[in-house]
Amino acid sequence: MSHRPAVLFVDNGLHPELFNQFAAAIHRVRLRTIALSPLPFRRGVPGLIFDRVIDTSALGMVGIADQLRHEFVADVHVDEYVAAETYSALGQLPPGSRSDLWTGRQQLVDKRRASDVIRHAGLRAPEVLGVADATPARAVAELGLPIMVKAGVGRGGDGVRMAGTRLELEQLVSSLDDPQGWFFERFVDGEAFACGALATPRGVDPLVVYRATRRVSPFGPNSEIEVHEDRALEDAARPVIEALGVQGIVNVDIVRDADGVCWFHDVNTRAFGSLMALECVGFPFVSNYARWLAGKEPEGRRRAVSLSGRRIQVVHFPVERDWRTGHRVTSVRAVVQRWRRYLSVMGFRYTLRHTLRTLSEWRPRRGRRSSPPGHGSGEPALSDGEPARNRTRRPPMDVRSG
Repeated sequence: MSHRPAVLFVDNGLHPELFNQFAAAIHRVRLRTIALSPLPFRRGVPGLIFDRVIDTSALGMVGIADQLRHEFVADVHVDEYVAAETYSALGQLPPGSRSDLWTGRQQLVDKRRASDVIRHAGLRAPEVLGVADATPARAVAELGLPIMVKAGVGRGGDGVRMAGTRLELEQLVSSLDDPQGWFFERFVDGEAFACGALATPRGVDPLVVYRATRRVSPFGPNSEIEVHEDRALEDAARPVIEALGVQGIVNVDIVRDADGVCWFHDVNTRAFGSLMALECVGFPFVSNYARWLAGKEPEGRRRAVSLSGRRIQVVHFPVERDWRTGHRVTSVRAVVQRWRRYLSVMGFRYTLRHTLRTLSEWRPRRGRRSSPPGHGSGEPALSDGEPARNRTRRPPMDVRSG
């Protein structure tokens, strides 16, 4: 058995770069990193940021326990679409081969269940109704308009809709293939934020509240965020994270309404998209994460100066995607502005691996590139809070959705 604790990174093949930045960073602090993916290209240069790569295209998640029998699995970051199978497979590992630090995360993969957990703790989450349990007429009567319709399991804006009228809602519901997996959610008008944190038995530290100021696409990852050091928001978010009853990296969406009331929804219990941008300006997620896995006390924030209002460019890879969406300049600028910090956190190996992968997949583009959202396409880029999955069309400028 390997003497180094291993952290698993599991994807479903659609977004293989989802965890690579965080994997590269913890690899540099001597944590063992293992990727599980159905994509064969990950085997090309695995040693650059992964100690091991397991191809799940043939064995699926069923054979994970046998593949990992000589490892000690300390933690796991998993794509929501394969989370249920992954957690089930990890439960088949012998007790001496797993830490079980992910206990409780599986129930939070389902957004409706996560919302119930928050409400049962006496905290505020938008009211919900199951699509299979309520007609559109009842949903409008009880939750009002506009109204959100969400898939129970989703990521990065997948499976989120918003209806402004009852007719729109009826049409939307009639188009769903499986109403059992969807729910209605009350729309909350207000300022949207996100809270990223590391939850451990010793407390929640670091805890960062931020908002998106620019995105790669209306429903895609942030390309720029703004730190929002607001004690009231932090004090409101902390008991929510504690009430979830899980350990590890957590991200929760917040909407603060006109009365100053905070509403919480859409919980993620994995490395989130803006995590490494926050790390690179002084929020010690990586070091505290490693200390947590080692059973040590967190070290606290590295910088004493306030970062409130600080806008941070977020590096997104692969560059091929940034090129298609017109945000290559943003990513390049982010690297240039903080290249020393990015290299010190993620290392040269990450940059090399990314470059090799991008070159292997590069295809020359022909014809005129269409304008990205917010750049003359008639589709505005979002500039409010995190995450984009709160809506499918942009409300008026002074409206945020929950």
